[in-house]
Amino acid sequence: MIALLCCVVNAAEPVTLRIDPGQRFQNIRGFGASGAWWTNYVAEFPEENRRRILRLLFTKDEAA
Repeated sequence: MIALLCCVVNAAEPVTLRIDPGQRFQNIRGFGASGAWWTNYVAEFPEENRRRILRLLFTKDEAA
């Protein structure tokens, strides 16, 4: 068992958390992330770079 001592800002006293790696509540079968924000940055890239990104994403040409 792992015990952590945490202090919360303006807390009257420290809080102790105990993590028991043997106690499971869920199984995670993978982890992913969204890239929905990346288009904001790509819009500012030079046109040549934007076209290359489009070719990489939407064609089967690995040398794009």
